[in-house]
Amino acid sequence: YNTPLELNISFEDPEQVAWYRVLYRDAKNNTVFKQAYVDAEKNNLVSVPVYSTNLSVTEITVDAFDWYGNKTTETRSVTLDRRLPKLLLTSSRSWVYPDNPITFTVTASDENKLAKTALYCNGEEVELTANEENWTYIFKNKTAGQYVFMAEAIDIAGNRTEYSRTVEVRADQ
Repeated sequence: YNTPLELNISFEDPEQVAWYRVLYRDAKNNTVFKQAYVDAEKNNLVSVPVYSTNLSVTEITVDAFDWYGNKTTETRSVTLDRRLPKLLLTSSRSWVYPDNPITFTVTASDENKLAKTALYCNGEEVELTANEENWTYIFKNKTAGQYVFMAEAIDIAGNRTEYSRTVEVRADQ
């Protein structure tokens, strides 16, 4: 990607931090090194652009140095992923009469890993039955009206995809 992911770093006591450096691996597994001086008068938050097309978990290490050369290091695992999960919501019908079922199928996948797959009916989460990459829900309602079903898939990086479908329960004829 040409657009960087912004890594925000905050320091508990910015007046004690003279400079910092950030180390991480790019898409070609090269070590990238960035360093800068801290302006304690601005604030205790700095933003570092991280350029990577690596779509996996990577470690980012930040070293902070005080005015005497003492160093504090923190390493975090970060998922560098901007790709949305794939999501499909299908239903066996778009309308029914009361007490007739509609089967919903939610299909979701992600290049890394899904953190959550859910289906909501008019804003309330319903219980899905899982099998491999598909989840199903059988809707059977006695009350006529329109019902909005919204499926969502969230990956471990927090990317979210949603898809909605409206079905109708028609009054008896």
